[in-house]
Amino acid sequence: MEKKEFSAFFQRHYAYVCASVNLLVRDPAVSEDLVQEAFVKFWETKPVLLRDGAAPRYVKRMAINNALMYLRSKKTKEKQLIDFSAGQSASRNPTEEEIFHRESQQKLTTALQQLPQGCREVFMLSRYEQMTYHEIAEQLNISTKTVENQIHKALKILRESLLAMALFYIF
Repeated sequence: MEKKEFSAFFQRHYAYVCASVNLLVRDPAVSEDLVQEAFVKFWETKPVLLRDGAAPRYVKRMAINNALMYLRSKKTKEKQLIDFSAGQSASRNPTEEEIFHRESQQKLTTALQQLPQGCREVFMLSRYEQMTYHEIAEQLNISTKTVENQIHKALKILRESLLAMALFYIF
């Protein structure tokens, strides 16, 4: 994607993504910051694995993830302020939470890479591109039941894999 294409892409989708994020954050200035971060990250990484038309959903998902992390951080800060004002020491360490979040993301990525190719593709379309089972079935030319089975299989494998990683981490 060249600068001109990206600029047009940005102009076309920025307001919509901002509106979507603002539904979560309820602060237009913060929403704009979060969306701009998502567009910058998209420009820097320029994912090549996206199918035609998937880029807007991908950027929207990145912006919503930014918003959710922002809300989690805000909630943690508010809790710490309440704990502090009540004379208690904060029970959580933001640095530890950040490290835990990064490690969790890395473990999830590793677990996703271990899925069989078809299963991973169906799962990614469902969860990251927010496509319905019917849309996935049409795009991949498979039955809706096959999509359901692949999602079920992916969730089972991910559950087992992530549980094993969590148990290893704990002990």
